[in-house]
Amino acid sequence: MKRKIICTIGLIVLLNFTSFAQEMKDQSKFMEDLKTQLKLTPEQEKSVKAIFDSAREERMALRDGDLDREKRFSKMRDIQEKSNKKIEKALDKKQFEKYLKIMEERRTNNQFNNKQRGRQ
Repeated sequence: MKRKIICTIGLIVLLNFTSFAQEMKDQSKFMEDLKTQLKLTPEQEKSVKAIFDSAREERMALRDGDLDREKRFSKMRDIQEKSNKKIEKALDKKQFEKYLKIMEERRTNNQFNNKQRGRQ
């Protein structure tokens, strides 16, 4: 069950980044929000940021590749699963549960914004 939730959240988050510049801006703001909402220690902040940076680089490499949409989608899902596992290890149980809720809210907000812009 937990794995399905993580996969679903990760998958949806990946689909909502529209460009590298926007992603960088969003990720910077998101990192600040996480730091505050999860009360991250400096060590946790450094770990989570490194995980996000690594995942972003992997996703960018996929965008430049020759994979068809389905394979790219699957690879992105794998990247997000791997990232979530690392984040789970970096956070305590309460922080990780809150992280999942934040990600769900973010996904919901992004879906709403995409529908408003005519994207699905």
